[in-house]
Amino acid sequence: MTRRALSLSVLVASIACLPACDETMHVNPAPVLDSSDAAAHDAGDVKPEASPDAFPPLDAGPVRRTVMTRSPFGNLSYTDNLLLDGDMEMSTGGGQTPWVGIGAQGQASLKVETGGRCRSGLRCLVLDTGLDTLLGYGVAAGDKPLEFWLWAQVPGNDCSVVKVYVFPQMTFSITMFNQVNSETPEPDGEGWCRFYALRSPMDEAVGVLVETRLLNQQRVIVDDAVLRVADGTSPTSLRSLPISKLVHARIVAKIAPVLKNRWFGPPLPNPVHGP
Repeated sequence: MTRRALSLSVLVASIACLPACDETMHVNPAPVLDSSDAAAHDAGDVKPEASPDAFPPLDAGPVRRTVMTRSPFGNLSYTDNLLLDGDMEMSTGGGQTPWVGIGAQGQASLKVETGGRCRSGLRCLVLDTGLDTLLGYGVAAGDKPLEFWLWAQVPGNDCSVVKVYVFPQMTFSITMFNQVNSETPEPDGEGWCRFYALRSPMDEAVGVLVETRLLNQQRVIVDDAVLRVADGTSPTSLRSLPISKLVHARIVAKIAPVLKNRWFGPPLPNPVHGP
């Protein structure tokens, strides 16, 4: 069959299909103006558009889920963070190296929250009545003033249920042991309090202590802590408050045995500490 004959056959078949196609296909034609609308349009008497209130938006119903983007490495905005694990991303495995949990009986396994409940990254730490203290590790800043902050999500409207301290881990000097208070007495709309301070230089390892005072069934989430060298325009001390000798003695009595007898790796059923 020649190409011309083949084209003619296709055309005949298409024409033969038209009656059948008309019976099954339904076309939505584009809207057209009727005679009265066309006359009004030509005369310049155009009808105003309908008010937006005449067609209110449909109610999509309650929110089912919220999508967010989080980095598994935590807050990457501060690459000069002197804390070994400011976002608690590495402290949630068996090693428990950067942060230590402390309860009534001494060192205890950390409690972890994940995902959207954290402020940054994919993991954060939880304090409750059974695990009421966290001890974090940082490195020295070479005799330079420090800037520090930490976020804690509290169960009510009072940020003071969390106490935060910064101190030198080698000497426990009472003159260098400072309390860091929340910037505001009440948390923000999502329950987070920001504990912020600038403090004088330290030439040794830096410790961060977080304590809570909670009732049963209450808990605090701790996340996104940063310790960094302050810029030259910052004061050497801001909101970094000295503590009393009584508070100093209580805290040292709590953390000194942990620093001396700390265990690494997953806990044993009855951990055996060194001398």
